[in-house]
Amino acid sequence: MTPSPPEVSPRTRRLLLAGAWAAAFLARAVVSPVLGGSPPSRDSVLICVLFSWLFPAGLIAWFDAGSPDRPGNIPWIILIWLAYLAHGVLAVKSRSRVRFFGLLAILAIVLTFNVIGCERIEIKGRAFG
Repeated sequence: MTPSPPEVSPRTRRLLLAGAWAAAFLARAVVSPVLGGSPPSRDSVLICVLFSWLFPAGLIAWFDAGSPDRPGNIPWIILIWLAYLAHGVLAVKSRSRVRFFGLLAILAIVLTFNVIGCERIEIKGRAFG
């Protein structure tokens, strides 16, 4: 009989998930302007916080390149937030080490595409996400 690997503690799961979200926020609010050649201003970070509810528009930008921020996409933004919420609940409740790190990897990949999609929107002249 082989012993099962130890599970990831609930505190560690929450910290790793919060870290993934914090990294996505920093990538969107701080790293993007720095790569663009200017330091992030306090106002740009504040705008990023105020419009953070539009963050899923970055994913929509991959499929609706025309205008991901149009009012007709609000239901999609809500649906994506619900998917993020369901994913977070599954990740926090997962006891298996393999399952948790698999879910964390999926989250990291999706958040990366989301941040890149927000950059694609910003390049077109809109600054949010």
